[in-house]
Amino acid sequence: MPSSSEAAGQMNKPSYTPAFEIFGGDGVMAAAVKARLSTLRLRDEAGIQSDELEIVLDDRAPAIIPPDVGETFRLKLGYEETVLHDMRAFIFDETVFSGPPKTLTLRARAADMLTSLKAQKERSWDNITIGALVSQIAGEHGLGAAVATQYSGTTIFHFDQNESDMHFLTRLGHGRGAIASVKDGTLVFAPRGKGTELSGSSLEIITLKPADLTSWRAIAANRTLQGSVKVRWYNHGLAEPVYEVVGDGDPVTLLGEVFADQQTALAAANAALKRGIQKSGSLSLEMPGDARIRAETPLELGGFRDGVDGRWIVNSVEHDLSSSGFISRVEAEGVAP
Repeated sequence: MPSSSEAAGQMNKPSYTPAFEIFGGDGVMAAAVKARLSTLRLRDEAGIQSDELEIVLDDRAPAIIPPDVGETFRLKLGYEETVLHDMRAFIFDETVFSGPPKTLTLRARAADMLTSLKAQKERSWDNITIGALVSQIAGEHGLGAAVATQYSGTTIFHFDQNESDMHFLTRLGHGRGAIASVKDGTLVFAPRGKGTELSGSSLEIITLKPADLTSWRAIAANRTLQGSVKVRWYNHGLAEPVYEVVGDGDPVTLLGEVFADQQTALAAANAALKRGIQKSGSLSLEMPGDARIRAETPLELGGFRDGVDGRWIVNSVEHDLSSSGFISRVEAEGVAP
């Protein structure tokens, strides 16, 4: 099996033929997509954003019968000469007819990003571990749960929720350098920027050289992105929350959680401040299509220059397949040393 760099290099060769497969339903739609495809565009983002898929088809006679809204299917993407990668399950949620020329646009979203996760809720969480909290929310939506070991036993003293479950989990993770997301039926709470799949297992590190890319652009972070962090802890002697501030100046970030004691609160605030300071720039890439690249995939760049070489973590990737070929566009952020 070729290494990451070898595989990327092979994909530059004209002999490699972009390919995809759609599985699900009665097979009629899959056949229509194969025969009449204009473009297929998949966008995968880290965090609470639902992965989105758009398929544009030639709808000139005979007209295509579109799938029913709510119909589910799986997509595989890659090259005929190597391997097709499973890009997960999707659900059709919108059909657009347009012209001239007559086209049919099918839009789908990740099948497991349930609308119920985005419903507004008001409740409070008290004296509960993060592991138990995530498991409870997952159970309410019929999902499995996976919480990284470093977070699972951490106790939440008090945290008010006045938003959707996904926004709440995002806010809970922000103060701890964690990310919450749903893929393949599992709600996962895991470290941000560690190159882990949402199942908790390690993602393959993709090694890239300048020759592997069509274009690239890196922006160095030459400024502090975090001024100070404000945090609350419950003072039992005063019987009320007390505020603490670490850092200096603007911008000020308020951690929403009320911590059980001063030591825990200050530790969380200092960790949040450190993460804000250590942001290490942004990276944009365009390259021959590589379906191995997903949100949170670690990239190892070499042969570019100081300030660009090193480890990056993918924030989002857009895979675009058409008669012109297969292209991947990647947005990533640097990993602080």
